[in-house]
Parts: sequence; structure tokens; C-alpha cells
Amino acid sequence: MHATLIKAGPVVVVLALILLTACASGPRQVRGELPLITLDGLERDGERMTLSVGLRNINDSPFPLTKVEVQLSSGDQRLLSVAHEPDFEISPRGREVLTFQGTGEPEGLRLLEQFDSHAAGRENQQVFRRIEWHMQVLLSDERGRTRTTEASGFLHPVPGQPGRFR
Repeated sequence: MHATLIKAGPVVVVLALILLTACASGPRQVRGELPLITLDGLERDGERMTLSVGLRNINDSPFPLTKVEVQLSSGDQRLLSVAHEPDFEISPRGREVLTFQGTGEPEGLRLLEQFDSHAAGRENQQVFRRIEWHMQVLLSDERGRTRTTEASGFLHPVPGQPGRFR
């Protein structure tokens, strides 16, 4: 009798494991979430500005985009408003960087000039200040749905590179 219990033990354990795995659910699928937004860089050349925006798709399915509108501000001063119609999709769990070019707003250009040591004639002084920024991004898909997401942080002048911020 003792030998029968030893042989039946592994069979019972295997059956229990099979029953438990049959009841388990599959992996969780992330869907319908907005991309994570980052400001990858900002360059100023006179009145022209170039903004690099990172979009990270956290979904397990592609994220299609037909139009992207960006408003970059610091406090109540708008730095830049731009739009682009890329007509592409960000792959599942993928990341894309979009580059926007436009004319900076006058008050935003003055603000950036205060923090750029070369533009302000302070070549021999280091500038340690930072600019608080807020970005509102409107994303449109092929169905015409528009959703809004936001990001914020601080811009810092890039040392030794006049007109560049990160």
C-alpha cells in the first residue's frame, strides 16, 4: 500500500498543475493608451525653432497617427505652436521621434534669449537656470478621433551650443 501512494503522488501533482494552468488567464494586452510624450530637444535659429518630440507607444498594438499638433509653453508664454500630418503608425511598444519646425512666438523667443548665454552677450558666464515647459499634444488617427495628452519638465541650455536646449 505504501508503494502505491508514492506512484500516485506525482500523477496527482501533475493533474493539479494542469488544472491550475487551464484556469489561468492569458497575458494582459495593453490597448487604447496614449503614447508617452517626451521633449527630446529644442533648437532656436533666429525666429525659427526646431522641436523634437518623442512618442512611445505602450500598447500591444500599433498606434496610427494622421495628424499631430503641439503647443509648447512656459508658464503663460507660448514658445511654439506647430502641426504635422505624418500618416504613419508607431509599432507596438515602439518609439518614434517627430521633428517639427516653425516660427517661435515673440514672447517665447525673448524668454529663450534670456537663458542663452551666447545670445545675451554673456559668453564668459555659465548659465545654470532652467526654463519650465508644458507641452500639449493633440493626436488624430485614421478614424478622425482626436485625443489630447500632456507633458511637462524643464529645459536647460546645452553647454557650448548656442540656441540649443534639452
